[in-house]
Amino acid sequence: MTDEGWVQRFTIERERAEALAEVYQSAGNETRIESVTPEDMETRGPECASCVEAACGQFVTVLTRRRTST
Repeated sequence: MTDEGWVQRFTIERERAEALAEVYQSAGNETRIESVTPEDMETRGPECASCVEAACGQFVTVLTRRRTST
């Protein structure tokens, strides 16, 4: 994804993601909201890996990149 210009900004509760993505959009960015996978959580350390199953359904990751003109 980074080769396409996407930058991971944060992982957050699913309910709050859209509002925060709109902030990035208003600043001229494209946004993507992606579900968190068990692999995503495991790379964050043992404190996150221990609650993978519960967290994966409740959290999403917000990614951004600068909007390109077409």
